Amino acid sequence: MSRFPEWDSEINTNRMLPKWALPLKSNTKKLHCFVENVSLCGNHTGYKVDYIEDSGIVYDLPSTVCQKCMSKWKKQYHTEY
Repeated sequence: MSRFPEWDSEINTNRMLPKWALPLKSNTKKLHCFVENVSLCGNHTGYKVDYIEDSGIVYDLPSTVCQKCMSKWKKQYHTEY
């Protein structure tokens, strides 16, 4: 089993899958986790579709992601860690 969740392996149409991306209207360099177009930290709506990362970035480069989003993502979507 991979240490990274396989978000796209089984698409559940009842739930939007989280996406790690840069917010649309922000100068931040940190990636935020978006579900249904809203960041889990609650600070951003909308993300840049040309820059979406898979969830491996959370473990490989934790300094590049919003810590509040990461904490909520781990609790809600990835309970293995």
